[in-house]
Amino acid sequence: MKKWKCTVCGYIHEGPEPPETCPVCGADKSKFEEIVEDVKQEASPSVEQESREEEASTAGQDAPKRTYAQGSGFKAVAGRAFWKLFDLSSDLMVRFKAHPILVHSPNGVIPMSFAFCVLAVLFKSQGLATAALFSLIYVAFTMPLVLFSGYLDWKEKYGGNLTSLFMTKIACGGIIAVLTPALAIWLFKNPSVLEVEGGRAAFLITHLILLAAATVAGHMGGKLVFKE
Repeated sequence: MKKWKCTVCGYIHEGPEPPETCPVCGADKSKFEEIVEDVKQEASPSVEQESREEEASTAGQDAPKRTYAQGSGFKAVAGRAFWKLFDLSSDLMVRFKAHPILVHSPNGVIPMSFAFCVLAVLFKSQGLATAALFSLIYVAFTMPLVLFSGYLDWKEKYGGNLTSLFMTKIACGGIIAVLTPALAIWLFKNPSVLEVEGGRAAFLITHLILLAAATVAGHMGGKLVFKE
């Protein structure tokens, strides 16, 4: 039985032909390559291994490199320092898996914030509403870093391929980034919104959309990790 590997996410498919779309990331058929099991002479593996190592060592040589500002003026020096620090930070975030670590924070706090809102309605508690507000503020401040680290992973690990899975994750990230500060500002300016019948329903429905976006984004991330 032939085996085919998705070059975007690494999913392995068994069959005479690759699938029309990857069941994990949604990449089309053209992104699959056949896995050929070598049954050659004993010397062949070492030759192929050397070839792979050479390709790996030269993989980044043709990639465009950042051109730092030249000159000795303050702006040029400050610009070089900023971009070098930016590149170093980006490399470290990818190397030490910053996105999988960071993304668990808002994905855990958003359900907690929604629960605080529901409990605040049930028990008519302003304290629980305040807890929901601080939870939303926390998510709003962490999301830029989550999105940035996710962007780095998408470019470095998945080649920036815009498949259906990544489009869904990007859309969900955008919804979370917009709705979280909107809900926080709403609750901050109108602390009694959860006590008013009309406003309460609108606020909870909006928060439910936020929760759904976080759930879908988490599910898509799980598909990438577990290839299911």
